[in-house]
Amino acid sequence: MSGKKSNKNVPSKKTEKDNSEDEQLDDENELVALIEITDGNCLKQTVEFFRATTTVIPLVFYRDRLEILRANYDSTLVNRAVFGRKEFILKYQVNEELFNEPDHETTIKKHNGEFDEDGSPIIIEETIKDPRHVFVTEMTRFYKQCKSIARKDGFQIAVYLNSTTGKYCAKAYRISSNSATSGNTIIKAENVEDYKDYTLNFVEPRFALKANQKIRLIEFCSVCSEFSRLETQTTSLMSYAEGFRMKNAGQDYKWGTFTDSKKKGKIRIKGEGSKHDYFGVPSDFIKALSKLQTIAGNGGVCSIYSHAICLQFIIPIGIVGEFIITLIPPDVNEEKSE
Repeated sequence: MSGKKSNKNVPSKKTEKDNSEDEQLDDENELVALIEITDGNCLKQTVEFFRATTTVIPLVFYRDRLEILRANYDSTLVNRAVFGRKEFILKYQVNEELFNEPDHETTIKKHNGEFDEDGSPIIIEETIKDPRHVFVTEMTRFYKQCKSIARKDGFQIAVYLNSTTGKYCAKAYRISSNSATSGNTIIKAENVEDYKDYTLNFVEPRFALKANQKIRLIEFCSVCSEFSRLETQTTSLMSYAEGFRMKNAGQDYKWGTFTDSKKKGKIRIKGEGSKHDYFGVPSDFIKALSKLQTIAGNGGVCSIYSHAICLQFIIPIGIVGEFIITLIPPDVNEEKSE
């Protein structure tokens, strides 16, 4: 799912004159969806993380929220950014009649607070109608527009449907601190078939468990930056019941309380305090995490949740949403068969 397939909606190379003509929208273009936020920097940080870890930046508009959802090629990393706190979003409007997926349904999983005999949380599922519009951005141009956002700038993006051609496009604006808009860039749609939903076949730890650890975001990103400088092939992430640890060949950093389960002579420390979930990640992922330092503004917190098959980082996106980064180790049997 590269998001780079050639199709009629992918823009071709054009002259400067052609590009200037693209900046104009006529009366045949109807508004499908629009979002405007006052803290454009949080969107900039989100887009940069997607660009560093996945190949496509799809915008998915629902009646009550905007989501950006994409996984890496083997679905061991799933990024989901949710801009859903409408009370703090300056403008949000949609026209459901123009959505390209009006019959979409969403399955909601909720923990009812009870557990079965083996200790697993009991989850209730409910399927609801959830119309949406999927717009897969021309990533190079969208990223270029987001990259120009300064710390105090706002940002607006609007999606339009041309009633004559039946094609969708978007227009992005950077709103400076003096309320002046700039950019005014047309962003063409990539192949919408490159968009994919990622249904997890297990209960996410954030829905069933308390946080293993909460870390000040500025501190967490600073540590990630130190780890990324060594450029070791793999960094070990270890999540304990009440702690979290990062370790590679040259560094070992710890938060919370736990017992180090290393050998001491012939004695190996055991017990609840040494049990942990292990996840190995490449240096590029740690480097991408280090650049999320300002995504939440001042005072951001990274909440970490885990169980044996999933590790999740939950990070605020300014005051308008949250970023859920999900790590899923590859299936051992699949690796052996390959």
